Amino acid sequence: MRRCILPSGCLFKALTSLAVALVIGSASTAWAQNASLHARIDEQIALGHIGPMSPVASDADFVRRVHLDLIGMLPSGAEARAFLAESAPDKRVRLIDRLLADPRHPRHMANVFDVMWMERRADKHVPAADWQKYLFDSFTANKPYDQLVREVLAADGTDPATRPAAKFLLDRDAEPFRVARDVGRMFFGHDLQCAQCHDHPNIDDYYQADYHGLVAFFSRTSVFIPKDKDKKNLPAVLMDAATGEVGYQSVFVPTAKGVTLPKVLGGRQVEEPRFKAGEEYAVPPAPEARQVPKYSRRAQLAAQIGPANRPFNRNIANRLWAMMMGRGLVEPVDLHHNANPPTHPQLLELLTDEFVAMKYDVRAFLRELALSQTYQRSIDLPADFVAQGTALAAQVPALDQQEQQTAAVSKVSSDAASKALEAAQAARATLPPIYEERTKAAQPIAETQKAIDAANKALAEASAKLAPKQDVAKLVVEAAAKAKEASVKLPGEADLVEAAAKFEARSTALNAEVAALTKEVADKTAASKAASDKLATLNTAVDAVQTKIEAARKQLMALEDQHDAAAAKNRADLAATALAKRKAAEAKSLVEAANLGTASQSSQAAAAKLSADLAAAKATLAKLTAELPAMQAAQAAAQKANDDAAAAMTAAKGVLNMKQLAMKEFGEVLAKADAAAQKLAGDAEVAATVQKLKARSETLTAELAAVTKDFTAKDEAAKTAAAKLAAATQVVAATTAQMTDLSQKTPVLEQQVPAATAKAAADAAAFQRVTAEIPERWAKEFATGRVRHLSPEQFAWSVLVVTGVYHNYTIATAAEIEKAKPLTEEAKKDPAQLTARQRELEAAVFAKLAPSVVQFVNLFGNGQAAPQTDFFATVDQALFVANGGTVRSWLAPSGENLTARLMPLNDPKALAEEMYISLFARTPTAAEVAEVTQYLAARPNERLQAVQEMCWGLISSTEFRFNH
Repeated sequence: MRRCILPSGCLFKALTSLAVALVIGSASTAWAQNASLHARIDEQIALGHIGPMSPVASDADFVRRVHLDLIGMLPSGAEARAFLAESAPDKRVRLIDRLLADPRHPRHMANVFDVMWMERRADKHVPAADWQKYLFDSFTANKPYDQLVREVLAADGTDPATRPAAKFLLDRDAEPFRVARDVGRMFFGHDLQCAQCHDHPNIDDYYQADYHGLVAFFSRTSVFIPKDKDKKNLPAVLMDAATGEVGYQSVFVPTAKGVTLPKVLGGRQVEEPRFKAGEEYAVPPAPEARQVPKYSRRAQLAAQIGPANRPFNRNIANRLWAMMMGRGLVEPVDLHHNANPPTHPQLLELLTDEFVAMKYDVRAFLRELALSQTYQRSIDLPADFVAQGTALAAQVPALDQQEQQTAAVSKVSSDAASKALEAAQAARATLPPIYEERTKAAQPIAETQKAIDAANKALAEASAKLAPKQDVAKLVVEAAAKAKEASVKLPGEADLVEAAAKFEARSTALNAEVAALTKEVADKTAASKAASDKLATLNTAVDAVQTKIEAARKQLMALEDQHDAAAAKNRADLAATALAKRKAAEAKSLVEAANLGTASQSSQAAAAKLSADLAAAKATLAKLTAELPAMQAAQAAAQKANDDAAAAMTAAKGVLNMKQLAMKEFGEVLAKADAAAQKLAGDAEVAATVQKLKARSETLTAELAAVTKDFTAKDEAAKTAAAKLAAATQVVAATTAQMTDLSQKTPVLEQQVPAATAKAAADAAAFQRVTAEIPERWAKEFATGRVRHLSPEQFAWSVLVVTGVYHNYTIATAAEIEKAKPLTEEAKKDPAQLTARQRELEAAVFAKLAPSVVQFVNLFGNGQAAPQTDFFATVDQALFVANGGTVRSWLAPSGENLTARLMPLNDPKALAEEMYISLFARTPTAAEVAEVTQYLAARPNERLQAVQEMCWGLISSTEFRFNH
């Protein structure tokens, strides 16, 4: 067992398990409501595919894949070994839930969305650390996706609490065209860049009007640099203007032009409030001041995002699918259009609906994707996939018919969409002249407003002079009247009489001045009223034109609604047609593959047979050629033996004939002699002669018998020799005939074999060509798993994990935190505190190791503001892994890192198993074990270096750098 340096003995494990239980418990209700989504995903994938599908991946592949996709790093060797050893049927479900509850999950998601939205742009106005923390906090809180996007697009940087969210716009300098393009592709799945100056030349349903509808949200926005009291620059913020229209004209069709209000893809033009001239701002424009309009177009964008906006919802459903599956249902993910329909249209609609129904819960949505068999499929094709093609032949006519039917429906809806588009374009073309009319009508307003301002200023100045003059005149009149009254009562008071006269004179002068000022105020009032009346007349004229604009725009919006509906219908029809076409083509491809497979097997068998026949013919001919001399020698020997036997038999026949002749002649003599003896019965001499003749006859009879026997033997020997000769002659004749036949057949076979071999090769090549396309095609259709490369961050964190560096840092950091802020026994029982401690630990480890990850990003990441999905390999990358000091230092024996675990293992098999489990989450093959054994045996005195070199080589391998 591994030692635990934490005070509680298993606190670290408790931190993880209890926190997981807490998160899973809080999410269980929401997840249960969507428990069937993963099953419906698999149903839709099956409906959209023809033929068999790959089986579920092995546990080794799954544990590796799900760790990379949900927390952005490989499992440790201990985690992989534990999962592989577990036998519970729900272990995959529990692993998914555990990883979704792990604090590394929001860290990974923050990185995914940072790279997706910022594309590794260099910092400009908002530090990346602040932005990434904002994303991390958002995913930790499982913030609904629509809320997250609203915050990103609405933040202006003035509020410190939401300032990090403004990075998306601020670091793009709020440049309207750049922002419009990125908002279109990242949040709505439409890269409209080529529709800036005209309708897209290659994509029929990307319109210039849509591009500028997005531009209109940002055309009044700019970056403002506020200053403090010492005139020093403060952090940049966004500033909006109250005026400024967005017009456009096609560079290809000069008559095709329009003026648009803000409009998101899939939405309507945003109607705007009307303000009188001069009343548009809450904070009016002023030098070095941030103006604030009463109405901000940019602020309206956030309101357009939500359940009602189909492109927005479809885009994120597709992007999250792509994150888990390796490619989108629509791929590229930022090119949703009619000519690039989803591979499974109904599935994308299902995912879109369900994600909205989940209230944009990213974590719950990813869980359903991970639970699906589609996600868990092996990258290996089923073994009998070609054989099943034969059975599909019967389905081809029906699939062709379905394709034709859907194409006919698409044609009708395409025509309807085209007519609706023409009507909308015609209505759109009526707006620019009316806007020009409004501009013309509004041109005098500014000068008139200046005149009003000047008249009002003059009136104010005159009024300012009149009022105090009237007050003074009133007092002087009162003083004159009082002095006069007193002088009448006191006629002897000369000073009083003089004062009364002076007051009277002054009163008269003041009254004259008041009268002049009163006339001036009246004149100024009349001038102000005349200017105001003129402005009112001008505003009335502008209002009349604006009414025409609103009427024309109302008509346009109605026609745009009709076009949007027709286009949506056509989009669905075209997607259905594309699906039907693909299924028919897939069935034909599998039938072709089966036929080609059969033909290939047949031609290979035929070629093999001909080759075998040729080889056999040559071998037999060579054998017979070698054996024929012996056969001919045997024939000659048999001939000689036959001749000798025949000669012997002939000689014996001669002897026999002589004996038989002698016996005949002697018999005749004996008969004559016996007859004579009978006649001469008393003649003793005759009788004696007859007896001698009889004795000789008996001797001749015995000799004849011996000669006959000898002849019979020699005759049999002659027959036997003749038979042997006949047999030998037949063997030679048969062999000669066979050799003649083989000599004739061999050249024919020599001509047939290359042709048959070429045909077999051609058939095999044709079969290979058809079947070689199937894995990639099926991966695009999600009938099999997909191989994709690790991101630079996944690669870096995985290396840190498999080398054991991450584990060592985690153990050491946990001890540091526990020492500085020990948890009480009561706190160790509180899930909330344990969760907080687990997050604190993850954040601390991340902060320590993040600088090392940056090295990988700099080497393995794509350039700034560029798509980050492409894989590329360089010499510098290879040298970094193989020779770089960073990775070398991680493989130096330390604590419980990989090398420290491998070095004590003297058994090469045990060492290979630990190494492969740690690096690939699988056991090694017999060949891999043998390779490790040989490598170690070749360097008995450099074992550490040999182990490190093997680890470096495996980390550099394709298997390590790819998710499969």
